[in-house]
Amino acid sequence: MSEKIDVKTLFDKKYDYLIYKDKIDIDDIVKDEELTLICADFYGIQNFIFENVPSSKAYKVLRAKSAYVQIFTKVLAKYIVELLDLEEKNIIFSEAGKIEILSTKVDDEKIKQIQKELDEHFIKEFFALAGVNLVSINTSKASLKNPKEFKTLREKLDEKLEFAKFHKFDLQNQNTILEQTEMPTNQTLCITCGIRKVKENSEVCETCDKFIILGQELTTKNSMKISKEKSKIDIFQDYFTSFKDEEDKEYKSLEKFWKIKSYVKADDDGMPYSFDDLAEESKGAENIAILKGDVDSLGNFIKDKSNALDSYENYIYLAQTLNNFFTIKVKELLEKDYKNTYVVFTGGDDFFIIGAWNEIIKLAKDIYEKFKNFTSEKLTLSVGIMLSKANVPISYMYTKVEELLDESKRNKEKDSITLFSQTVTWQEYIDNHKILYDKLENMSEEDKKSAFFYNLLELIEMSIRLKEKSSIDIKDAMWKSKLNYSFRRNIKNQDEELFKVLNEQIEKNPKATKMIVSEFIYKRRNNGRN
Repeated sequence: MSEKIDVKTLFDKKYDYLIYKDKIDIDDIVKDEELTLICADFYGIQNFIFENVPSSKAYKVLRAKSAYVQIFTKVLAKYIVELLDLEEKNIIFSEAGKIEILSTKVDDEKIKQIQKELDEHFIKEFFALAGVNLVSINTSKASLKNPKEFKTLREKLDEKLEFAKFHKFDLQNQNTILEQTEMPTNQTLCITCGIRKVKENSEVCETCDKFIILGQELTTKNSMKISKEKSKIDIFQDYFTSFKDEEDKEYKSLEKFWKIKSYVKADDDGMPYSFDDLAEESKGAENIAILKGDVDSLGNFIKDKSNALDSYENYIYLAQTLNNFFTIKVKELLEKDYKNTYVVFTGGDDFFIIGAWNEIIKLAKDIYEKFKNFTSEKLTLSVGIMLSKANVPISYMYTKVEELLDESKRNKEKDSITLFSQTVTWQEYIDNHKILYDKLENMSEEDKKSAFFYNLLELIEMSIRLKEKSSIDIKDAMWKSKLNYSFRRNIKNQDEELFKVLNEQIEKNPKATKMIVSEFIYKRRNNGRN
């Protein structure tokens, strides 16, 4: 039987400023006994952000497209409550592409009409690369307050959202036609998205131009201009204002008004660092690293720990507090210690960050340890890290790092890191790093340059194959003697303690050892730098 956890004792109180404190008073939000819970899920976010973006232009638009998802989520929530004659207090949650609205009982036809408008918008503006599923379920105050009935309610909502995924855009009944009066040519195709026609006297389309401007706004004033004239929020027209027309405009803080926490390294003019720039800031090998991570088994935690989420209030408490960690705390870490980074998104229960490779590896460990402490070691997270040249297509980077994260999730214990093509638990990686890395760093400069490290990785691979019984080559069993020979022949300063540690760690945990040795080798590379 799994351990019972009270969600209100889950988070460490020393992180008090991250813990969600607003109390959800259902009786104050909705006066009627019968009500409707409305949920929205922005799907296809990865396609929306990464598809059709060339690496050379990615740094200009990725963070802005991610911010757009956050802004759109909040604007959509406001749009829905205005259409239904509700108040903003009815919006319970609107973060990271997910919305929860608590309403008086609503006719399902109204929800279907909003869904139709959303579908038309995403087909017309974004060629159905992404969209929003909107579902609702009728319930009562009593059900939201009853632990068993609330759990059943959540399961039904999850089923409806899952069902909606298989009926995206309802194309059989969709009347939207993509109007194209003139097909783009190689000369008129937007160089950023590659799917729309450019603006007049420009290399980019109108949509990408707005994303580029928003990207700069995220690094400079951290604000965007909002029209004062719009009394009713319209998500389908002018969803990003011009930015250029100063008349009748006011600045809204992206952080305070839209609650967007962002960190992107930028130059003095507010232009985000390119991925080439971030690679140049790295130590040793001139590479970037792509980091993707999320919370392990959160869905199972919600379902299995019935006493932890025995009410609607506790459910939102968990969602908002986790979101606060990934938006507020991660941003603090970046601004203080990891400046050569570019946040694509952080929020909800996951994050995607690009940066100088050596900083990203250290950052991943820092996020993990802070999160483990934050959740009183009751929740864990897994990550995938990919090292890459800056000119690799961003869509490939995302696909590959997603595969690496899946490798971590498939590890028996989860709670894992996948790096340098190896997967181990975080504890194995951290313990091995403490034991081995400093000893490698303390070697003499002469020994660090020796031929020893050119074949050390192959000896480690021999141990991995032997340990996993994936090879029948008897030569793999000779890795110890080969290690002894190579060490004695190439290392001038015969550090017996280092030899002992290498011997033990390669035998005990070769995968983690390969990670540490690979990191050490990458930091020694100069790629022709002066």
